[in-house]
Amino acid sequence: MTFRAQKRRPLWYGAAAVVVAGAAAVVVALNAGDAGSAPPATVQVKRGSVTSSVAAAGTVQPVSTRQIAFSTAGTLTSVTVKAGDAVTAGQVLATIDPADAKEAADQAQDSVNAAEQTLDEARAAAAAAASPTPAPQPTGSAGPAPRPSTQQPSQGRVQTDAIYTAEVALTKAEQNLFKAKQLLLGTTISAPVAGKVLRVGGKPGDTVSTAAFIDIGVVEKMMVKADFAEADAVTLAAGHHATVQLANKKGTDFAATVDQVAVQGTITNRLVRYTVLLSFDAPPADLLIGQSATAQVIIARADDVLYLPQSAVKITGTTSGQVKLPDGTLREVGVGLRGDGSAEINGIAEDTVVRLNAR
Repeated sequence: MTFRAQKRRPLWYGAAAVVVAGAAAVVVALNAGDAGSAPPATVQVKRGSVTSSVAAAGTVQPVSTRQIAFSTAGTLTSVTVKAGDAVTAGQVLATIDPADAKEAADQAQDSVNAAEQTLDEARAAAAAAASPTPAPQPTGSAGPAPRPSTQQPSQGRVQTDAIYTAEVALTKAEQNLFKAKQLLLGTTISAPVAGKVLRVGGKPGDTVSTAAFIDIGVVEKMMVKADFAEADAVTLAAGHHATVQLANKKGTDFAATVDQVAVQGTITNRLVRYTVLLSFDAPPADLLIGQSATAQVIIARADDVLYLPQSAVKITGTTSGQVKLPDGTLREVGVGLRGDGSAEINGIAEDTVVRLNAR
């Protein structure tokens, strides 16, 4: 048997080959990555307006609500409106049976008549008692004629007291008559102002009390009622400009103004919110009471300034920041108003290109 000897390579030779091959693969991979990586996103410095605002959801509501009630309890005889109806000032809305109220008014009138008669009698008695009565003169008397008799002081006081008592009774009777007539008038309720009926508290045949029976919304001026978070509400004040978006008119902004900010908040689920009322500058004609709305209030605005997206500015101080040029060089800039997605800057020229991400 013949054996052929083979020449063996050193172990380090194979290891070196693996290392070289691996290094070559890394270099190829890095080169490939450099060739395929996209350049950093950039943005230009622009000139325009920067605004800072806060927003909250709310509903459209009338400027005020009037609650109307009957002046006395009774049985409903008619209800001429329903929720959603428009009404005019003075329009009759509902009535109750006036029989009891009319009887009370008649009795009150009888009491006034009786009190007036009593007063007349007291005054007549006092006048008669105050008139002088000539005393009879004896026949053949040679002396002077006696003086006429007059009312005694005690009698005068009695007559005066009677008149005063009668006057007090008449005044009280007249007051009772006035109340009775008001109760009679209150068996019919009418709209005190033009508006829209929000609620009706019953139907004919129901027994009602003197609690509010019909609610009317004064729709002459409609407002948006929104509840803002405490942190946002402290920045708001009457007169701030705002925009309102309505659920049924998406994409359209309606100008509005803050009319009132509640001085006391309400707590819901441990969150404190403040009610803010906003009035439309030019409200649309088809506003619906209770429809959803979103109010955005502008709390600060800077016009005709240079600005960048906030992501393109790294804030380094209260009024300072940095931007990053396309080659990665950092540049110091001044920072003004930080608004809704944009930041006012200075110390750099308009149209300068910077990286979109300054971090």
